[in-house]
Amino acid sequence: ICGFHGCFFHGCPQCYDGDAKSPLDNLPLWYKCGNTVRREDVLTGAGCAVIEVWECRWRQLLRGDPSIQDFVNGLDIV
Repeated sequence: ICGFHGCFFHGCPQCYDGDAKSPLDNLPLWYKCGNTVRREDVLTGAGCAVIEVWECRWRQLLRGDPSIQDFVNGLDIV
């Protein structure tokens, strides 16, 4: 299972203060991040192989590896 975690929606601890609240539902970002981690734990506990990437890490990969940027640019997204 591949998971892409948007930093804002999942409360990335690298990008956001965990005590900040989401303007969408007024939940603290530490809570959202905890839900994300628990979801991964449930999937892993059920025997699933889980690969996850945070949005900020994905952006770093795109900037640092031209082959990834070429791959993404070549996708025919409808």
